Formats: sequence, C-alpha cells, structure tokens
Amino acid sequence: MLWLYIHFPSLQLDHYQRAHTHPIPVALVDGQPPRVREANQEARQQGVSPEQSIHTAASLAPTLQLCPDDTALQEKLLSRLAQRCYHYAAHITLCPPDGLLLEVSTVLRLHGGLRPLYRQLAETFQKQAYQAWIAGGATPLAARLLARNHTALSDDPSTQWATLRNLPIQATDLPVGITDRLSRMGLRKIGQVMDLPPQEIAKRLGTDVTSYIHRLSGRQPDPQPAWSPPKHFEVHLDLLRELDTVTAILFPLQRLLQELADFLRQHQLATDTLHLNLEHRYDSTTRFQIRTGKQAHNTETFLQLCRLQLEHHILQAPVVRIQLRVDRWLARQPDATDLFGSTASQDSLQQALLDRLQARLGRKHIKRPNAVPDHRPEKAWQAGEAPVKFPHPPSQWPQRPLWFLDRPQPLLEAPQDWLSGPERLGGGWWDGQNILRDYYVARLTTGRIAWVFRQPQGGWFIHGWFA
Repeated sequence: MLWLYIHFPSLQLDHYQRAHTHPIPVALVDGQPPRVREANQEARQQGVSPEQSIHTAASLAPTLQLCPDDTALQEKLLSRLAQRCYHYAAHITLCPPDGLLLEVSTVLRLHGGLRPLYRQLAETFQKQAYQAWIAGGATPLAARLLARNHTALSDDPSTQWATLRNLPIQATDLPVGITDRLSRMGLRKIGQVMDLPPQEIAKRLGTDVTSYIHRLSGRQPDPQPAWSPPKHFEVHLDLLRELDTVTAILFPLQRLLQELADFLRQHQLATDTLHLNLEHRYDSTTRFQIRTGKQAHNTETFLQLCRLQLEHHILQAPVVRIQLRVDRWLARQPDATDLFGSTASQDSLQQALLDRLQARLGRKHIKRPNAVPDHRPEKAWQAGEAPVKFPHPPSQWPQRPLWFLDRPQPLLEAPQDWLSGPERLGGGWWDGQNILRDYYVARLTTGRIAWVFRQPQGGWFIHGWFA
C-alpha cells in the first residue's frame, strides 16, 4: 500500500494569517505566565522565538499579534482540511495535532500517478494559504516521519526506504528518554535501529519500542481509522485585526466561500441559502441570510450576492470573526447549454437580476404585480412581495401597457393608426364602481403607442403607454 502524509507545520498560525492580504507577525502563546510557543516567519525575523515571555516578544515586535494555542481549534481545522482532501482520497485519517494521512494506492490511476496527485494537493493548500509538507511511504508511520522532516517526495519505494533509514533517531515519535538511550548506545540513524534483532530491542527498551519499529517497517499491521465527512457545512475565520469596513471583510469572506464551493463540488450538491454571521468586538453578532432563487454552487455567485447585501449595511462595531453556515442542500443539476455551449438563458438572466436586486435592496423593498380576478384595469392587479424564485408568466396574457396611468388622461388628438381593438371591459356592479369601456391600441401622431378607451356616454381617454 502507499500512504501520503500531509504535515501542516504552522496550522494555527496559517489560520490566523489567511484572513489578511499582507503577512503580519503572529505568535501562539500558552502557559501561566504565558509564553510564546510558536511564531511565524515575520515574527521570527524580528527576534521572536519560543519560550519568550509575551512582554519580551512584544518589545521586539511592536505589531506582534498574540493568539492562544488552542487544541480544539487545531482539530476543527484538521477536519476542514480533510474535507478538501476528500476529493482526492476516500480513506483519510486525522492525525492531531497537525497532520492528515491519506491511503492513495487505490486512487493513483484516477489522478495519473503520485506526482500529479501531489501537485493537486499542494495547489489546493496553497490557494487556501496553508503551508503543507507532503511525503509518501509504504506504511503510515514511514509517510508521517518523511513528511514531518520535510523530505523530498519520491514515488520509488527503495528511495523512500533509503531516505527513512537515514533520518536521525530523534525524528521518530519515540519518547526523549528512549532516543537518548539509543544515542548513548551509538545508534543515531533509524536504519540502525531497524536492523537490530527484535528480541534485543524488546529486552533493552521494551515491547512498545519493538511494536513501533515493526509498524514503521511494515512487519506489524497498523490499521488507521477512517474519517467520515460531516453532513453539514460550518466554517469560521478569526481576525487578528478588527475590520470596520465592508471592503475589508470581502477578502477573508472570499476564502470561506471558496471552501463552500469546494465542499459543494465534492458532494455534488448546491444550495440556495447562506447564513453569514459577523461577530463584533463586544459579543454582538450581525446576522445575514443570503438567498438565491435557484441552485448555486460557485464562489462568484455567492460573493456577488454577499457584496450587494453588505454594501448598504453600516457596521455598528468592528468585526473580529466571520462565520459561514449552510443548512439547506439541493441536488446539483447540470447547467443546460444551447447549441453553441451558452448557459445564459433568458430565465437564468431574469433570476440573476432578481437575486441581485433582493440582495442589494432587501426582499421587503422588491414588489411584484399580482393578478386579481377583476376585469377593471384599475383593480386587476395589486403589489405583493416578490418571490424568491422568478415566476413564469402565463402562456396567455392580454395585451397591456407597461406604463399604466393612475388616472386616465383625455385624448386630445386623433390617432394616426389603429393597431388593435376594440376590447370591451366592464364590471364593478357589485361595489358601485361599474365601468363599461372599449379599449384600443393606437399610434399617435408623435409616434407613441397608447392604450386608449371610449366610454358609451362619449369621450376618449388614454389609460397607458406601451414601451
């Protein structure tokens, strides 16, 4: 079998950094009194190093951002990254605190070999601004040690074993006391320990060390529990610096939307509802619901609707955390294309317009005319709430003007052409507002097309204009 191990040497630091367009110094702190546990490259360049007090680190790097070393956050991040790998391998194992193990021998032909698969994985994590060291091995432990020591990827088993055997004994996961004893015995390479008789290892160092060496070399089975992807989607991004403008929020939000698009693609799903939460400095949260009238599954559609809804919103306080959640799933349908490969139908363009208007102005500000069973033009429609999905018009629709006048205006000139009519409309005896009119479509001498009517008692009036 062939295993790929993906080691994230700075998982939490990358998580905090990826919300910002430019690199900033970041350090993880832990303990009491708090001390630096890990620092990114920008912080190290200014003199910040592990085990420093936070006061010393802050004096060396005035713009240093201090974040807690959070084990629970690491596990959540590993689960999110495993979702991104699920497109490339079905058997994935989480290896806290900073690694993923993929069984890839069954999918190499699908991806064209080990190196193409490596390039796809590396590109995936690079786009998400995560540093990843990837290596392959014949056993899970071998792949883990090769990746954690940042060795070059090789698809040749003999080269993998040679590289592994040449690693120092301190590169293993054995306790420090064990590695010190091995060093005092003159065993400084992993290969030297692997060549020892198992009975001697067990006698001198214990059966746990023997089991470890056997699992490393493949002489003992090392089953790995398979990770199962969650059936929901919820991601968040902690911001090192407070954001107080909508423009600044869009960059980190785009990263979350890209994760959503990848999740939908891998599961062949779509959605029409997003829940976006902006958490502010003083434990308050602004909640948005972004809806579309049709299934959506790409970053551009989501980002455009989020931008339109956020543009007219005034932030009451700076944002410190962005959360994105999806609870509603739709079966993903392939885009229908015409003879020339175009997918932009008239219905889709109308739906896109409605989605943008609702996102920009709010659903309560978008109205649509609803038909009312009344023959009188003044009472044949009423304004109602616009639907989420663009409605299909009836197959039979009477000829009516786009611009309907609230009050009919007298017709002061004889029409140049009569285009259609008469159409007799009457009714209203039940409410005392009875009408009886003969309607015509006429072109006036100015070239405008009007909807005119004549009453039995005489008189011509304009009731609307056609576009």
